[in-house]
Amino acid sequence: MGSSPAATYAGRAEMLVLAFDDLTAAMAAHLTESLNYHRERNLTPAPQTLAASNTTHPYLSGRNALPELVDIVRAAAEDKKGEDIAVLDLEGRTIVADAFVVVTGRSKIQTRSIADAITEAARENGFNVARTEGYHDGGWILIDLGPIVAHVFTPEQRAFYNLERLWGRVSEMRAAES
Repeated sequence: MGSSPAATYAGRAEMLVLAFDDLTAAMAAHLTESLNYHRERNLTPAPQTLAASNTTHPYLSGRNALPELVDIVRAAAEDKKGEDIAVLDLEGRTIVADAFVVVTGRSKIQTRSIADAITEAARENGFNVARTEGYHDGGWILIDLGPIVAHVFTPEQRAFYNLERLWGRVSEMRAAES
């Protein structure tokens, strides 16, 4: 059996890049259309749709939105008096996220307030929240923002789980004092 003419085509690599770019643009347009449809009708998109929107928006413009999202999360946490804010750089270490933002709230009421502020600020700036876990208990609230996962802890839970030790202080960047 002979090889396919497409397999030996001299411009195959460029053709594949163009096809991938076209496919990415079409998927982004469809995703935007779907999110607008849901928003106009005050409906909640499926979790998979929200997760997909986190991986494509706003990266389609070619800009690196990670520093912007870190700043949004940090500012929202600081507005609610979050303490000991740390950003753990995970790029290349896990597929879960590119960074963790770790914040301490003095009580479960404060951790919920910080989590509310983070989700509201992310959405106001065009980022979607894929899911939130632990909100009801309030001791450890996880907010999945796609490339960033925010962890809002009470002091006891933060000391117990110690994500900074688990993920290594070498990759840690302390948040600037405000």
